[in-house]
Amino acid sequence: MRRVGLVLSGGLFWIGCHSAVVSTHAEPPAEPDAGATDTQTKTTFAIDSVRFGESGNGKLVGAAWRSLGYDLDGKLTTKDSTGVCTLAAGAPKTDQVDGDGGIDNSFAANVIALIVSGLSPWQGPEVIVTDVETAAIQQGRFTLQIQVQGLSEDPAQTALGLRVATFASDALGSVPAFDSTTDWPVLDQSVEDENTVASGAVVRFEDAYVTGGTLVAGMSSRITLPFRLIVNEIPITLAVHSAILTFDHVDAASAANGVLAGVLDVNEMIDAIRGFVEVNNGRAFCGSAFDGIAQQLAQSADILVDRYNAPGIPCDGVSIAIGFHATRVANPTQVAAMPTPPPSLCDDGGALDGAPDGGDAGLD
Repeated sequence: MRRVGLVLSGGLFWIGCHSAVVSTHAEPPAEPDAGATDTQTKTTFAIDSVRFGESGNGKLVGAAWRSLGYDLDGKLTTKDSTGVCTLAAGAPKTDQVDGDGGIDNSFAANVIALIVSGLSPWQGPEVIVTDVETAAIQQGRFTLQIQVQGLSEDPAQTALGLRVATFASDALGSVPAFDSTTDWPVLDQSVEDENTVASGAVVRFEDAYVTGGTLVAGMSSRITLPFRLIVNEIPITLAVHSAILTFDHVDAASAANGVLAGVLDVNEMIDAIRGFVEVNNGRAFCGSAFDGIAQQLAQSADILVDRYNAPGIPCDGVSIAIGFHATRVANPTQVAAMPTPPPSLCDDGGALDGAPDGGDAGLD
């Protein structure tokens, strides 16, 4: 199968290929010297599987994240680097270490392990986030749809002037076929008028191009792409700022070796995880009981939200990369209302250190 490498200064780095020669910066292919696309056809791909950085044998291994993502800030950062943003108080210098070719992916390196080891339903390293979330997608519980305008049927296409729109989708109500019969409704918050697909996507990349069949979007823009997951029936939205979206158009029906990379605002990430914990883990984590987790999450910040990195500035972003495969489906025509989020067990003000009735704080 064709594998398209990340373009590096002075060499190539191949995702998933351990025999590759790693040179300097792991970056998507550069914008080609080419004309504009000669088609305005819209093609939609629905993500059918994801990858969060676990190792190939299904265990959470610290170094497995090193080959997933891109060098977002143009720096090759080690624990001894000083020309970078200031880590949160108490954070070890290892939290700023880059992966291969300068890959920035603190979410996989530092956050996933914290979630898996400490929070249900992920109790212990035997639970593989990639497997859990891929299974949820293939059961039809959520996906992200990527619609490309200007992509031809040629898997070696090279052209400028493509446009990319993304749509979050919640439960389909059935097991998706992931083919031309799959018209997966998009959430109302994904479209401009919150009512019709024809009004256009809220998230749009106007700077996309394709080179040798590799689609690249977001290199010259600073788009925020909300990635909505469903974990244990509870939604979590990760707002990926300064997003870069790439995939290999290996054939007419497939978007392979996909990567969604960018930066999470550290405070937004903490709030999203806090909301999940308050619904899923009960009142044991209400109020100040969550503070210890929040502190550890804050220490994972390794970059600035705008994808830059400079000394003397507190790190306010957590770099992230999500690998994916997507399959061509029907262009969406339906819009579904955003489901009402489940209630937090902390909404009544209860906490482990202050249950209203003075009794058990709800370790259920």
